[in-house]
Amino acid sequence: MSFGEFVSSKVKTKKGALLITWVMGIVIFLDDYLNALTVSTSMQKITDKHRTSREFLAYVVDSTAAPVCVLIPLSTWTFYVSGLFEDLGLAASGNGSVTYVTVIPFILYGWVALFIVLLAIFGIIPKLGPMKIAEKRAEEMGICLPEGSKDSSIVDVDVAASVETDAQDSSLNGNQQKKVKPKLINFFVPIGVLIFYTWYSGIDVLQGVLVALIVMIIMLVFQRLMSLGDLFDTFFEGFKPMIYPLGIVVSSFILVDVNSSLGLTEYVIETIKPFMSPGLLPVVSFLAMALVAFATGSFWGVYAITLPIIIPLAEAMGTNIWLAVGAVL
Repeated sequence: MSFGEFVSSKVKTKKGALLITWVMGIVIFLDDYLNALTVSTSMQKITDKHRTSREFLAYVVDSTAAPVCVLIPLSTWTFYVSGLFEDLGLAASGNGSVTYVTVIPFILYGWVALFIVLLAIFGIIPKLGPMKIAEKRAEEMGICLPEGSKDSSIVDVDVAASVETDAQDSSLNGNQQKKVKPKLINFFVPIGVLIFYTWYSGIDVLQGVLVALIVMIIMLVFQRLMSLGDLFDTFFEGFKPMIYPLGIVVSSFILVDVNSSLGLTEYVIETIKPFMSPGLLPVVSFLAMALVAFATGSFWGVYAITLPIIIPLAEAMGTNIWLAVGAVL
């Protein structure tokens, strides 16, 4: 709420709200799921206020989250791929991260996707098809959610509302409602702790999240904003919306195992191999991996299956290996 009030006081336009969403997506670069969850939860009420469809908000959030994670060499994605580089002999042991930095300029899709979001926000790239219809619905009718959709917001509060809690205080006469001003520190400190501790622990996001939660709980209890009972009830309420995406993640791992057993990626590559040339390999790799990723809903699994094929193939054909790897990423 405090962050929402702070941003609302600074942002007066729809473009401004979306630009802040884009900037936040870049700042929270440790993991794409963490990025999407944090940014969407923080910004959806503000973008609703400026009549932005949830479809367009989802596009801005999602097309910033993953590209940022592959372009900044301090994320769960980059450390995973760096490890693959070392396992595959593309980098010496302990030098995977240095090698990854070499690939970053060649991850063209990530750069393009990130800047296309900006162009779409400023209207330089027009809304098309269903997105145009969704934006028209939001702007003309004020209906931000698509028809038949439920509000999946984790935080069900009005941005501009002030917090009121029942407080027993000796300085107050009897039972009175004590207005508590939301504090911006309650937004920035947990996220700051999350980013710092995740980095400090060697990019272990789970450890970062747990430490940030502990810090947040201590802060809220000492400020008497919530009792421990209420806090843990809220914790589990916040966990409920995560059941569905967790199910998707588990299903994607199952799909990756099934497709690996079926040899889907190898089949796709072997099928298109006769049509390849050194110059076409990065293009064909990009298109093939886009198809596989779309079909399986997985990225990390595709990396593990594909890089062991693309790297020796690029070396054998005399293709720029960094461009070929960048196309896969």
